[in-house]
Amino acid sequence: MLDVARQSTIKTADANKPVADIDAVLRSLSTLQDKRALNDEGDGRKLKSALLEQLRAISGSDLQLPAETERAIDMVNYLVDSVQEDEALSVAVRNMIDKLEMTLGREAVRNESMLRSEAELQPALQILNQLEDVDGGGITTEAGLNATGHQVSTILAQLAKEWEHNSSAFKEAVEKLQPLVERQRKVYARNAERVVSSCEGRSRLQRARQVVLRRLVELLEGRRVPPSFVDIINPHWRNLLVNTGLRQGTRSVEWKQQLQAILRVVVRLDPDTRNQYVPPTEDGSGEVMIRCIVKGLDNIGAKAPAHAMEQLYLAIQGEVPDEGYLRVETYSLANLFGWRDIARSQEPMPPVSDGKERRRWLENLRRARAMEAGTNVKFTTSDGEAKVCPLAWVDTLAEHFVFVNRRGQLDREMGLGELTQGLVDGSARVSTNMSPHCSSG
Repeated sequence: MLDVARQSTIKTADANKPVADIDAVLRSLSTLQDKRALNDEGDGRKLKSALLEQLRAISGSDLQLPAETERAIDMVNYLVDSVQEDEALSVAVRNMIDKLEMTLGREAVRNESMLRSEAELQPALQILNQLEDVDGGGITTEAGLNATGHQVSTILAQLAKEWEHNSSAFKEAVEKLQPLVERQRKVYARNAERVVSSCEGRSRLQRARQVVLRRLVELLEGRRVPPSFVDIINPHWRNLLVNTGLRQGTRSVEWKQQLQAILRVVVRLDPDTRNQYVPPTEDGSGEVMIRCIVKGLDNIGAKAPAHAMEQLYLAIQGEVPDEGYLRVETYSLANLFGWRDIARSQEPMPPVSDGKERRRWLENLRRARAMEAGTNVKFTTSDGEAKVCPLAWVDTLAEHFVFVNRRGQLDREMGLGELTQGLVDGSARVSTNMSPHCSSG
């Protein structure tokens, strides 16, 4: 980075402007530092521009900086800008960096070796990076700086006060900031871990429900069954299947036994198949079927209504008229369970038919699918408000995306189609700056 900064500071002197005295430069920087110390919001000016304006105010004419001094100031500008390019930085940290810039500028002008020595520059770079890191855990509340924010501000104020008389001031500031950085990283990691854990749990439940719905559709589609069977399937037997799938897996003996029990009951109930039904063993008796259902529900602490169980037993025995039977259809089953979204296709479709726009939409669909945890996305609302959020979690099918804020707390959840549309219309844009706390996985 130091080499890049050096290369970016090559300037041509202006023969028509007098050169400012180095002492005047240092006095002007000191004045600017005092002004910024009193301004919590910063003035938004670059260091070099502010310095030249201050020199003009003192001398009454335009001055140019000594060549070595200008290179030092330009280098500090470059280093600060490289950190402030992170769109996720809070306003509070930006203001802290603005104030630190004055201290760095004075040190770079006074200590010319800083331009040539990576070792001497390293503490200053570390502080800039630490400010970026500490922001990840959040240093503000609605009322202003929180306790961590006040500690950071105090450390920087002490650095600004002591650096002229203490050659180790920058290193000491690094040492004081590091515990705060580690604590903020832990805050982010702990919060993000909770979000991810919750998402993974809901994703497993969603997948289990998809499997249950698919298998029940395979077993029940087009079948005619009495209302009592529906009352027991939803929610009791449905929940039993979901629970068994989550705990035992869909290849387990327990899972297969539950499906076989449903198949035996429904074949016995359906008027179109009941006459073809021949019980292979005593397992085909109504009493055994009911006991099997009750035993399964007991495993999850559930109990079907006694009236429904009595009516189901009568139906198995052939003592319930067929006229009141219901025909099972895929979407009626999904609606019954409240799982309409699961039954619906998850693959988003382009909302336009125009060839060029369609290709653009599909390209952004591909970009959305390729996003990995740790990707920073800048979201912009219709009123222009922008926020950069790291992608904390994406499901295995790349259909569900969860973004967190700088503290690792849940900010928003989006489906694949919604994220794709955001990339298309510009309300979501991948940021090139990565949060220091984000990682894939």
